[in-house]
Amino acid sequence: GVLRLAGEGAGLDRLERLADLLDEGFLWCDAEAARGRTGADGGPGLWMARAGAFDPAALVADLAGGLEIRDERVERLELIGEGAAIYGVGGRLLGAFETVILAGGHAGAPLVSGLSLEATAGRVGVFDGEAPRAPVAWGGYAAPWRSRVLIGATHVKQDAPEAEAEAEKALRALAEAGPLALDPGAMIGSWGGVRAAAKDRLPVAGLLPASGFEDRWRAAARGGAAPAAPEPADGALLALTGFGARGFAHAPLLAEALASALSNEPAPLQRGGLEALHPARFSWRALKKG
Repeated sequence: GVLRLAGEGAGLDRLERLADLLDEGFLWCDAEAARGRTGADGGPGLWMARAGAFDPAALVADLAGGLEIRDERVERLELIGEGAAIYGVGGRLLGAFETVILAGGHAGAPLVSGLSLEATAGRVGVFDGEAPRAPVAWGGYAAPWRSRVLIGATHVKQDAPEAEAEAEKALRALAEAGPLALDPGAMIGSWGGVRAAAKDRLPVAGLLPASGFEDRWRAAARGGAAPAAPEPADGALLALTGFGARGFAHAPLLAEALASALSNEPAPLQRGGLEALHPARFSWRALKKG
């Protein structure tokens, strides 16, 4: 489980109300009960029994199963007939595919037009020192990690993680000023990445708008008839991105939705939900505004 500390005032009231509304996997804990679950004095909070900490690399490998994983940097996509060719560093052809799904976060945005993502870089650090028995979140977070304490995370509006020394200073300040009053020892390692978010802060999942989308749909956006011809697929380029800091929470369900669409199987989401996350929503809104 994970404890989400409540803080004071409106935050405390909100989490306490949530505990009453949600199922038995969510429990409101006063300060004493919270300390009993985490071993740390941070005050009251919401205990989320089905949450937890995990090793992302191990989880990704498990999700991939026996599939071959190729670790390559993609620099260019080229539409070829009903598919796409993928090129790596130096223009080297990596392969031609019928369907390509852009799921590389912010790094995928420059490969296609019409996919605008905002970048927020960040780091987590692993420190010597005592950790709570269970992960604790308060705006920052701390979790036990291989007999040490993992502390996260920084947020910097840029498209590359900050230097380790800069991140270490920020993480120490986050830990020491937080409600657990942590006193981390030496930082023995860190990991940095870039979060990708859409303008409306919703994920992006579905078929990317084909070239000429605006011309085909301009009349419909202004109250006219929808195009009679099927929407061209432009090589069936799809996107699964824009998760911000919540990729592992939301991506599996939306990946299942994409797989269902590609396999002509029933979707796990209702149509309204799929439309709210569709990559064409930004072009459509722009057309409606004129």
